[in-house]
Amino acid sequence: MTEPNIEPDNDTTYLQHPLYQTAMEHMAAGEEPEAAENLRELADIYPDDQELRDLLVRIELKAAFSGAEYVTVDRRKPTPVLRRVLLLLLGFTLAIIAIFALVWAYDTFVIPPRQEAAFQATLTALETRGSAQLERGAWSGAIGTYTELLEVVPGDPTAVAAIETAQAELEFQRFYESGISLQELGDLQGALGVYQEVQQQRPGYLDVEERIAQIEERLRLEETWQQVQGLVQAGDWQQVIDTLIPVRLQSPGFRRTEVENLLFQAYVELARQQIAQANADPAQLRQAIDDYDRALKLRAGNQAVNLERRLAVQFVSGVDDYEAGDVLGAVRAWEEIYDVDPGYQGGVLDQRLSQAYPQAARQLLDQANGSPAVLREAIRLIELALRYDPGDEELVTELRLARDYLPGAEAFAAEDWDAAIAAWGPLYGERPNYQNGALESNLREACANSTQPDPTYCAP
Repeated sequence: MTEPNIEPDNDTTYLQHPLYQTAMEHMAAGEEPEAAENLRELADIYPDDQELRDLLVRIELKAAFSGAEYVTVDRRKPTPVLRRVLLLLLGFTLAIIAIFALVWAYDTFVIPPRQEAAFQATLTALETRGSAQLERGAWSGAIGTYTELLEVVPGDPTAVAAIETAQAELEFQRFYESGISLQELGDLQGALGVYQEVQQQRPGYLDVEERIAQIEERLRLEETWQQVQGLVQAGDWQQVIDTLIPVRLQSPGFRRTEVENLLFQAYVELARQQIAQANADPAQLRQAIDDYDRALKLRAGNQAVNLERRLAVQFVSGVDDYEAGDVLGAVRAWEEIYDVDPGYQGGVLDQRLSQAYPQAARQLLDQANGSPAVLREAIRLIELALRYDPGDEELVTELRLARDYLPGAEAFAAEDWDAAIAAWGPLYGERPNYQNGALESNLREACANSTQPDPTYCAP
């Protein structure tokens, strides 16, 4: 309890005032706040006393720093330096108090809202990401995201429900994918069972309908393939072809290599059957050629099939030439076959050549007009014809005449006129118009050029 204010008189100082005595008693008792209160009342009574104000500042500082010791000063001496120090300490103290106040205010009013905003941003980001993952079916990702959300908000019902949904969907997806694995391993029946179960539980799930249709189609194709194997065993090549062509058109990827190999085999075998049964019938041979062509579209480089096709083509070409009157063309076509297979078409080729050689030889003799090269080819054909019919006297004579003509032709080409006259003179006597008059014309020229023409064959 402070003493009542006593107004000072002109002869009394603050040191003599009862409030001062009371303040000193409080100081002695270690009651700095009470002492400071007494001195503030006393300062109001003596507002112009600087020493009193300095004392009040010291007591207030001591009250603020209760551990500091009170230092008495000589009241009779001015203390301007101490006063400035005390004021500086007081300012420093007030600055520290202000800093602590600002820190407290920042921690109280700034940090919590920021933390709350960051928390809400994290929560929103997790919810958005998880929702998007659920929407696009990223089940594993959704489970991970909502597990993170539960770490932020333990027990969140939305996150718990989302995890349960994603886990169920993930399990169902893995069941569906087990069907894909079975399908890739070739277990079509097992895969079909899985897909049908998926379709029953979730109609239209992903591409399950398409996969069911693919497997059912594949199973039908496999059944057809097994039927084709039976046709192969039976040698029914036409039916093999008729069965595989629709399969190849509708499902090009089904056993692609195997189907092509079997089609190639079927075309070749069918062509060979036709060749064997043709008996030189051009129509049937042409059908065989068509089948060879189809086979070669699948395996163009097969040499054996190319050769078989070429022989058939040559034979038909020879038939066409023969029927058109070009016997020489027929012989040339058939001889190419004969060099490879003398018994082609069961000996029909050999028979046809036996008929064509004499005719072709006569054609060449008619066309030679004295040409040594043409006559040599005619001689070759006559010799071949005579192998089949050695008793053909006409051919024997034609062979002799052609052989007699060639030495004169060679001498004539070398301008050995006398040798040409000697060779051609007897032939001219036997057949004056030989080689369509070429013999007579050439003999005249040889006689005209000879310096000593033989008068037997070179008449004046």
